[in-house]
Amino acid sequence: MSQDPARKYARADPDTRYKLTCNFCDKVIASGIRRLKEHFVGGFKNVTKCTKCPPHVREEMINYMKKKEDAKILQVFTVAASQSRQEFEDLGYGEDEEDNIIGSSSTKQKRPRVNPDRAKAVQAQKLSKEKQQTLNDAYKKDLRELVCINWAKWFYDAGIPFNAAQFDSFKIAIESTGQFGPGMKPPSYHELRVPLLNKEVNAMKDILKNHREEWARFSLVFIKSADVFDIVKDANALVPMFEVIVDYTGEQHVIQIVTDNASNYKKVGLMLQVKKPNLFWTPCAAHCIDLMLEDVGKIPMVKEAIKKSISLTGFIYSKTGVLNMMRKYTSQRELLRPATTRFATSFITLRSIHNERQNLIKMFTSDEWRNSQWYKEIPSKNATTTVLNDNYWRHVV
Repeated sequence: MSQDPARKYARADPDTRYKLTCNFCDKVIASGIRRLKEHFVGGFKNVTKCTKCPPHVREEMINYMKKKEDAKILQVFTVAASQSRQEFEDLGYGEDEEDNIIGSSSTKQKRPRVNPDRAKAVQAQKLSKEKQQTLNDAYKKDLRELVCINWAKWFYDAGIPFNAAQFDSFKIAIESTGQFGPGMKPPSYHELRVPLLNKEVNAMKDILKNHREEWARFSLVFIKSADVFDIVKDANALVPMFEVIVDYTGEQHVIQIVTDNASNYKKVGLMLQVKKPNLFWTPCAAHCIDLMLEDVGKIPMVKEAIKKSISLTGFIYSKTGVLNMMRKYTSQRELLRPATTRFATSFITLRSIHNERQNLIKMFTSDEWRNSQWYKEIPSKNATTTVLNDNYWRHVV
């Protein structure tokens, strides 16, 4: 007879031991002892909760079920860990057992097979799903859930962003830990802070060294950025910063220096060409075009067109209903086209308005617009006058 404590609180059917009757509410449970415990505890979808079950009985059932579940997880861990090691060997990871001989020639001891290239091991997992479909999948599913729960708790405790789990280095770390097997001692605070950090720094230096050797073949490489807000107008202070970058990169690898057309940067370019004869300074083409657009924008008729366009778009985009109506007539095309600089934005917006000329005229002459709540407002009348003014459209062109 089973020693399950739930049987103390139920009457067994004389014909079948799986049919039990609750002593508290007389409900007949025909699905076995586990369903009876779920009946006592409550919260399970396959059986109703016993409303007359005493609290101490319910607590006893909860503790017993938890104890059984912990024992099951321990069994899963033991079985899956053993079979996972065998799977690694089946996938061909590691070395031959003869490569590790301890003691005399008659004593041979196997060591765990480990793939030294963890990145390839992670890729191998993706390419060998059919190979890994074994009879212990159910065990491994439960085991993986337990491992994921523990990793998640560490993420939460340490405040690590969730997107860190998408890093390839995280997947490689998981794979290498799994290859080590049970008993892995985690890196200590000191190891992370000193020896392991130094190893990573040296590894990055080796990678950078290889990149530096390739700089002569490639024309564009990002080195660093700097905050020069305090000295941006002082050419004498800017020159040393440029020299540091040139010397770090190697003068033979730097052909051209490009800056904007501000007087301070012009001076920097000329001073660098004197100190570094092999360098050439060139003003930024985008900045040149922006300055040209700024001068064009000072022409009276262009200036007036830009002013009216700003007023028109400001009115449309300040009211959600008007904006939705405009998008309806323009087939969801926008009038505002933000660019990197203010002057470029102005002219790109002028072009967008000109392209939508017919649609804007159609909107501001429609019955829908005349019957709208904004039609009689002063800003609305100004916008209507602008759109229906032929002189405005001639200047926009």
